[in-house]
Amino acid sequence: MNEKESKSNFGCFILIAVVLFSLFTCGSRKRIGAICSDGSTSYSTGCGTCSHHNGVRNWKYEYWWE
Repeated sequence: MNEKESKSNFGCFILIAVVLFSLFTCGSRKRIGAICSDGSTSYSTGCGTCSHHNGVRNWKYEYWWE
């Protein structure tokens, strides 16, 4: 195997590792609430969450490792 094939194989390995890592971590979270733009919190996770508090600032998630 020459140097060019070796670099190509390593690049493919890195790409596969990144894809698998992102699928594993992103698919393992569950939305559990929100922090509204005015600082209040909500346990709602659907459409209309924080509608009377100027919208959602950040969503809160629970991950499988917590």
